[in-house]
Amino acid sequence: MSYEMNDFQTDVLERSLQKPVLVDFWAEWCAPCRQLGPILEKIAEEHKDQLELVKIDTEKFPEIAGHFGIRSIPNVKLFMNGQVHDEFSGALPEEAIMQWLEKSIPELAPEENPVDQARMLLASNKNAEAILTLTRILKEDSENQEAKVLLAQIEIYSDDPVEQQHALELVKEIRADSDFFQQADSVRLFGKLFQAEYQDKLMENEVRPVFLKGIQELQHRNFAEALEKFIEVIRLNRAYDDDASRKICIAIFKYLTESHEITRQYRPLFSRTLNA
Repeated sequence: MSYEMNDFQTDVLERSLQKPVLVDFWAEWCAPCRQLGPILEKIAEEHKDQLELVKIDTEKFPEIAGHFGIRSIPNVKLFMNGQVHDEFSGALPEEAIMQWLEKSIPELAPEENPVDQARMLLASNKNAEAILTLTRILKEDSENQEAKVLLAQIEIYSDDPVEQQHALELVKEIRADSDFFQQADSVRLFGKLFQAEYQDKLMENEVRPVFLKGIQELQHRNFAEALEKFIEVIRLNRAYDDDASRKICIAIFKYLTESHEITRQYRPLFSRTLNA
C-alpha cells in the first residue's frame, strides 16, 4: 500500500478533520528513516480505522518541510483537526510510538482485561467492587477459571456459610491440568481447615494448640502469623495430621502468589525448616 502524499491540503489537512493523520517526514538517504518507515506502516495498517499515515519525502517537498521547521529526520507529526497535535523526532521503537499515540488517540490503547481490573481492585482492598466485576465476567463466561479462583479466594473468607460453599463450588472442577489448579487447591484446603468439624477431630498432641492457632490466624487473614505457627509445627512435629502444616504453608504461598512480600519473606524459613 502506498502512503506517499499527493496533495498536502487534501491528504493531510482536510483528512485530519475526519481522522488523525500521522505524517512521516523522511528521505531515501536517511538510514533511520528507512528503519522507522516499516514500523509506521505496520501501525497504520493495524489501526487503519483510527488513523492514516502519509509519508512526505523532504527531498521532493522541501517547501513543506521548511514550512514546518523540519531540521532533522525522521520527524513524525500527528495532525488532528487540521493542525499539528504532537510530534517526535528519531527512530523510536514500535512500543514507544504506540504509547505516544495513545496519549492523543485513547481508543488505540488496548482494552484492559476485566480480570486484571478485578486483581487491581483486590490489591486496593476493594473487595465489593471486585466481586461485582468477577460476577459480571462469570455471567458472560461461566468457564473463566481465573475469575472463578479470584472470586473463590474472596468468598472462602466470607462469614456467610452459603458464600463459603459457593467458593468451594467455584473451584470444584478445576483440576491438575489447569493453570489455576494450585490456587484452586488452596481454596479447597482453606475451606476444609475452616470447618469446626475438622478442627474438633484433630488429634490431641503437644502441637495441636499451635496448629489451631495457625488456623485461627489464617481465618483472620494474618498470613505471616499463620505461617509462623505452621512452620513451628513443622519444626516440632512435621508428621502431625499427615504433614498438614507443610501443605498449608504451600497453599498460603500459592494463595498469595510467589511475588507477594509475605511469600518472599517466609519461603526461605519454610525451606530451611523442612531441611533441618
